[in-house]
Amino acid sequence: MGESLGICAISGYLQCNYGDSLTIKLFDQQRDDNSEIISHILEERPALIGISVKVFSFSKFVQFYELLKSEVFKIYTPLIVIGNSVAHFSGESILKEYGFSDVIVSMGEGEVSFSGLYQYVCGKIKLEDVNNIMYCRDGNIHRTTFHYLNKSEIPIADRAFTRDFYNQDGEIYIEASRGCAYCACSICECRYFLGATNPVYRWRDKPIEKVIEEMLLLEQLGVGAVNFSDEDFVGPDTYGVDRTIELAKALVAKSIKISFRINVRVKSVFNQNDTLELVLKKKEMFKLLKQAGLVKVFLGFESGVQSQLDRYGKGYKLQEFVTAKSILDKLNIKYELGFITIDPLMNLEELYASLLFIKEEDCIPYISSIYKELRVQKGNETYLRLLRQHESQSGIPLVGNVLFDEQRYDIVGYVDDRIATIVKIMKEYIDENYKRYYELRRMTQYDANHSKHDAHTIIETLRYNDYDLLLALTQSLIKGEPLSTQYNILDSHKQSREVFLKDYNQCQTNLV
Repeated sequence: MGESLGICAISGYLQCNYGDSLTIKLFDQQRDDNSEIISHILEERPALIGISVKVFSFSKFVQFYELLKSEVFKIYTPLIVIGNSVAHFSGESILKEYGFSDVIVSMGEGEVSFSGLYQYVCGKIKLEDVNNIMYCRDGNIHRTTFHYLNKSEIPIADRAFTRDFYNQDGEIYIEASRGCAYCACSICECRYFLGATNPVYRWRDKPIEKVIEEMLLLEQLGVGAVNFSDEDFVGPDTYGVDRTIELAKALVAKSIKISFRINVRVKSVFNQNDTLELVLKKKEMFKLLKQAGLVKVFLGFESGVQSQLDRYGKGYKLQEFVTAKSILDKLNIKYELGFITIDPLMNLEELYASLLFIKEEDCIPYISSIYKELRVQKGNETYLRLLRQHESQSGIPLVGNVLFDEQRYDIVGYVDDRIATIVKIMKEYIDENYKRYYELRRMTQYDANHSKHDAHTIIETLRYNDYDLLLALTQSLIKGEPLSTQYNILDSHKQSREVFLKDYNQCQTNLV
C-alpha cells in the first residue's frame, strides 16, 4: 500500500496558491470505503470531484461513477474530473467509447488543470480557457492548451494521509524533481506524460528549500523512511550533480533522520565521457547522499546484452554499467537493478548472452525480478513503433488490443518462437512468485544493515532458483530438446522452491 503522491501534490499546490478560498478533502480508496466517500459528498456537496485513474484502477472508477449516478446526481451535479496515466493516455476512449461524455479529463500535471478548473467553477474563466483538459461537447472531443509547471511551482504535497500510511507500513513518497533529463528510452512513457517532449520542461528540479521543508515536515510526522519518486533523481550532467551535492549537504546540515531510496540512471553514476573532475564529483555526491540517509539506489540496468539495451534506447554501454556497479560497490552503497528480461523482439541467443552476463558480473542478488517481460504500456509509443515496423515487414502479428484496465498492449507473438515457449512455461511459475517477491522486497528495502537476515537470504535464494530455471530452459531450447524436457526442468525448480518456501512462510510470520 502506498500513499498517492499525485493527489497530495495537487492538493498542496491548490492550498498554497488559493489558501482559505477553497476547501479540499482527500480520500484514498486503499483505505477509505466508497460509502464513506459518498456520504461526505452528499453532506458537503463539493463543486468539483477529482478522481485519480491510474493503471489497474479503471474498473474501480466505473464502479464509483455508478455510485455517483445513483446516489449523488439525483440530488445535485458536481463537476467530475479524472486524471493520472489512464486518463491521460486513454482519455478519448473514456469519453467516447466508454460513454463518459460528461466527465472532464485532466492531462499531464494535475496542478495545472485543477487550478484552472477551480477558477472555472468560480465563474472566473470559461471551460475552454482551462489548460490541460479534454472534454466532449456536441459529440466532439476538445483539447485545450498544454501547459507545464515551472520548477519553482512544484509543490510541497498535502500530508493529510502520511502518518496513517506510514504507521500501516505503507510506502511514503516525496519528489525532488519531475521528468527525465535523458528521456530517450523507447520503453518509457515519461516523455509523453510529464512534459519531456518539450526540452525546457524535460527535467525540472524542485527548489532545494522546498525539499528540505517537506523532509522536515515528514520527520515531524514521525516518518523514518521515504521513496523519492523521481524518474531521474540526479538530472542532467554537471548541473544535476552539483545540485544533488547541494541537496545532500542541506539534508546533512539539518540533521534530518529519514532513510531514503532514489532512482538513478547508469550514466548518473558513471559516463565514459566524464572528465576526471566529474568522476570524482559523482563519487563525492554518493558519499554525501549516503551520509544524508541514502540506503538504496534503484538503477535502470534492464539487460545484460547490448543489442537489447540499444532496442530499449538506454543510451549506455555495458562497460559503463560494469564501472558504475563497481563504484557503488566500493562506496558500499546498496542498490537494486531493474531488469526487463524479455521483449517481443528478442531472440534466444540474446537471452542466453544476457543471462551469462548477469552471472559473470554478480548481478543476480541485486536484480528486482530475474524474470520480467516488457509491458508495452499505452504511452510507450517509441517501442510500439518498432513492433509495428516488424509486423509490417514480416507479416507476423505481435501486438494485440489494449488491455484497458492494465493500460498495456496484449502481446500476441514473438519474433523468436523459442522465446514464446519460455514465456508460456514461465507464466504460472512467476505469477506464484510475484507476491512473495513484493513482500520480501518491502521487508528489506530500507534494511541497509541486513538486520532482517532471514528475509535477505530467502529473496536471494528465490532469485538464484529463478535464474537457474531460466538458464536451464534457455540451454535446453538452444539444444533443440523436446518440450517435455523443458516442463521437467520447470517441475524440478518448482520442487526446489517449495523446500525454502517453508522458510519464507516462517520469515513472514516473524517479521510482519
